[in-house]
Amino acid sequence: MTKLKRLTILSSIVYFFIISTAISQVKNPVVAEFGKFKITLDEFKIAYLDLIKKPKIYDSKKLREDFLDEMIQTKLFAAEAKKLGVEKDELITSKIDSYKKKVLREAHFDKKIKSSIKISEKEIEEAYSFLQEERKISHLFVPTKEKADNLYSLLEKGTDWNSLAASIFKDSVLSKSGGDLGWVYWDQFDHELSMVAYRLKPGVYSKPVKSTFGYHIIKVTDYKKKPMITRSEYELHRRKAKTILQYKIGDEKAAEYINKLAKSAKIEIYPEVFRFVYDQLNEKFKRKPTQFNPMSDIQLTDGEIKNIKTNLWDEKDRVLAKVNGSNFTVADLLSYINYIPYEVIYTSAKATIDYSLRDYLITKEAEKLGLAKINFVKVKSNIYSDNLLASEFRKSVVRKVELSEKDLKDYFQKKYEKSGASYESMKSVIEKMALEEKKREVIPQLASQILTKLKVKKNLAPIHEYYDMVLSTKN
Repeated sequence: MTKLKRLTILSSIVYFFIISTAISQVKNPVVAEFGKFKITLDEFKIAYLDLIKKPKIYDSKKLREDFLDEMIQTKLFAAEAKKLGVEKDELITSKIDSYKKKVLREAHFDKKIKSSIKISEKEIEEAYSFLQEERKISHLFVPTKEKADNLYSLLEKGTDWNSLAASIFKDSVLSKSGGDLGWVYWDQFDHELSMVAYRLKPGVYSKPVKSTFGYHIIKVTDYKKKPMITRSEYELHRRKAKTILQYKIGDEKAAEYINKLAKSAKIEIYPEVFRFVYDQLNEKFKRKPTQFNPMSDIQLTDGEIKNIKTNLWDEKDRVLAKVNGSNFTVADLLSYINYIPYEVIYTSAKATIDYSLRDYLITKEAEKLGLAKINFVKVKSNIYSDNLLASEFRKSVVRKVELSEKDLKDYFQKKYEKSGASYESMKSVIEKMALEEKKREVIPQLASQILTKLKVKKNLAPIHEYYDMVLSTKN
């Protein structure tokens, strides 16, 4: 993983609705009702978007119906978790609070950045074609334009690419491989980098290109492309291509916005507390970033979060900085750190603190704009809370699963009785497999038991009508 991967100072606030504003002005019918619970169309749309914006996942009627069933189960399991007091757990409440702030930043992005983005049909077609490719890319990276220009000049004079890579990279893998980044998707890069990389012919190197972290010279060494792209295929998936392109352009605009906001802010750092936090964070994260980190909202593992809290929680009320007259405490830092890209955290403690201060500025501006009151923020925050509580409940149920002698005999009869082997000879061999199977089955069985006690009414028509309308609407 290198600094070329798609990360910017505002990656934690970037979010796009696939659905246009005009289309979103529809009524909000109930699409599922069970016991004292209900799910509305708006709630379904917001939750479903997080699914279909993932790579290689596309909308379909079956996917919608399966997802509604999953939402029903999640809401029921979240209720069970509340009965057990799971929501009172300190780590859980911290995660929910962090996510609410993240959603506020998403709403801020939608209000302040998204409206300024204009994209042509030609740009969407190009973005879609890029999404059908993978490119094997090498790069030379330096922090300043002056150094990048010098590298480019040396290349133009005939200096060997690999020898330059060996001289500039401290990372032994990049140094020995000529700055090889491997196979990379178009949407993994900063916007300008991705456009340069995917417009280059194989074997040709680019002029220096600026990214969030510095300057790059890029070379395409190989590529793989889907052999045929039909017009109907494009029409079906153009909205996703448009959304990703909006994301990438918006990423850059958002970075410009937050940099201006940070420069105009009055920030006073408290040196003693800063040094304490710096020492606690510095050198703590040895896990190297990977290409998968940017694809996840939460960048730290539960273990890493708990480790940070162990080191800092007792000092949570100490003021780390004064920001526009308001106290920014150690507790505030802890609430923002969940959504700081791991590469930033891995790079340095100072970068981590700077990033959290910038997210704090955006969150405060969003609160002043009254964005905490809008339906999107409330619904999305509640969806996250339900998902988190349901996940904790599922894990607690699975942890309690035990294997009885009867379970083991039943498993043997089902899987191995006809093999000719005796139960006693197979017992120790199949025990682990039988336990894993029982763990896999316990959640669906529990959901079924709960649902049989409730009368579930599903109203799928509004969901299908809505998304069929979206697909038939070109913009």
